[in-house]
Amino acid sequence: MTVKVAAQALLYDQEAEAGLVGSIYRIEPDGGSTYIADTTVTMVDYASDQMDEVDELENAKPGRYLIQLTLPDGSIDTKDFKIVDGVESNVLFHIEHRGPQEFTALEAMQGARFVDVAEKADPKKEVLADFALDAIPSYFELQEDPENGYALSFVSGDIPVFSSSYSDVDSLSLVIDSDFSVKDAQYLLGDLESLQYATKETNGYIKFEFVHQGLIGGGAQKSAHVFERGVDIDRHYLVQKTEQGATFICLPTPWMTANEQEAAISLLLDVRSLGRAFDYTITVANPLINNVLGYVNAGAIHQAARLIPYSRAREMLFTKISRPIEAAIGGYLLLLGQDGNAYRRDSDDWKEWLKNLDMWFEWMPDGAIINAAQFFVMREGDADKSYEALMRGYKRGLPYFTFGLKLMMDGMRYFLREGDDQAGKCLANLETIARKTDPTKPFLAVNVAQKWDFSAISTYGPDLKALIEPEPKEKVEFYAG
Repeated sequence: MTVKVAAQALLYDQEAEAGLVGSIYRIEPDGGSTYIADTTVTMVDYASDQMDEVDELENAKPGRYLIQLTLPDGSIDTKDFKIVDGVESNVLFHIEHRGPQEFTALEAMQGARFVDVAEKADPKKEVLADFALDAIPSYFELQEDPENGYALSFVSGDIPVFSSSYSDVDSLSLVIDSDFSVKDAQYLLGDLESLQYATKETNGYIKFEFVHQGLIGGGAQKSAHVFERGVDIDRHYLVQKTEQGATFICLPTPWMTANEQEAAISLLLDVRSLGRAFDYTITVANPLINNVLGYVNAGAIHQAARLIPYSRAREMLFTKISRPIEAAIGGYLLLLGQDGNAYRRDSDDWKEWLKNLDMWFEWMPDGAIINAAQFFVMREGDADKSYEALMRGYKRGLPYFTFGLKLMMDGMRYFLREGDDQAGKCLANLETIARKTDPTKPFLAVNVAQKWDFSAISTYGPDLKALIEPEPKEKVEFYAG
């Protein structure tokens, strides 16, 4: 007798490098359950009939069982089944095509085929009768009236509210605290390139593909990137405008593949969302990484560590000079996926690599945050050096990842408890941003303005900076050591 299992998702003929993690239980005659083992369930495309044997049940006795699967957004899906002598049992999960469970960026988004697969992927999803497919607006139509539609802008460089002596964290928290309108916030956030067209769109789905140069289909092309130690590169962001206001999104570019080619970052928008609270997902061109990011962001760090084990996370960190953003994910997993005793027993080589991730890539806050956390999370190393690294991360700006923001706040709280006033000032600004952060998105997304009905531009002219206290109390004098 064998038990086979698979989790079907909208992967467009791709196969994830690893699946979803879950636990197996035996259902006892009295209705209770007994834990058997943890397992990993293969993720396959809806068009695939692949199912893999569950090795943990190879010698299981007949009876009733269940598999409890943890999804990347933190929710649980459960399937029960029977084991009968001489009979093969098949257990099939259907992963809903939505939100953080979107494992790819719909690589095969091609006309009718896309519609067929999308409907098959989510058979329970009903489109309202008065919202026929031929009535769904195009992105070009939506972006002409973002207050009642949807518009996206590409942002390059630092947030220019203040001089370079301020962190982007300071600037963004002050924009939020000032409660400006969407138009004002857009003016303050920098050199915005409004996107009039998407990369692809069909029947209620709109897809944008970004590389470091900008939008694919808008003139940008994939390019080679050589990361040099200590050499700065520009950060890129997106500003999303809807009825709910303006959202500032950290864009993880340049994202490099194992063969040192730039990969596109995709934003998929579901225009069929009820009302105008459009559902969007940002993904990288790697189903495994998307899956892991969902787990880490949901706080399920140990599930993530089972998908990317210690050896793989260590390898990701080691290759930081060619893939620094992916290396940061490996660093988060190495640091947070182990208990303190295991961390202290481990070899020191990758701990030095965490320091290099901090010092080599001055444009990436996450490297400094992870380096600092070796002390305030694992209590290893020097407190002063940890403090310096944490302040470096703050000055560099917004972390790429939502869980990076949380870790930075944890560090500031630690040093505030130790009596450091500067940490308290930094924490206040970070908390302002955290209150407006979408916790469901792995890549940091912050709502910076909610109202459309007033614009200070018309009242005060273009010099909006005069409306903000020129020497705000939140400004941080950074540690110079």
